[in-house]
Amino acid sequence: MENVIRIKLKGLDCPHCAEKITADIKKLEQLQNPQINLIKQELLAEKKANCFEEALLPQITEIVHKYEPDVEVSIVSEQQKEKENWTVRTVQEK
Repeated sequence: MENVIRIKLKGLDCPHCAEKITADIKKLEQLQNPQINLIKQELLAEKKANCFEEALLPQITEIVHKYEPDVEVSIVSEQQKEKENWTVRTVQEK
């Protein structure tokens, strides 16, 4: 999953805006197959080789704020990913 970028879109709850954002993100050459999950308020996309999340964040933020200026855009940290994985493992073990 290291070729996947996960971006938190805190406050995004408009399906129509999510479609517009996804369409614009598809135009970025560095990303493929972008998908927005409104329940998790996350963007997932495949990164091309030698593509860094930190370099993409300003572009993604600009696209999101074009349609939803109040949405907080941030990279999902490794700690957040680990916490989610731990939670999923714990629930599955019960």
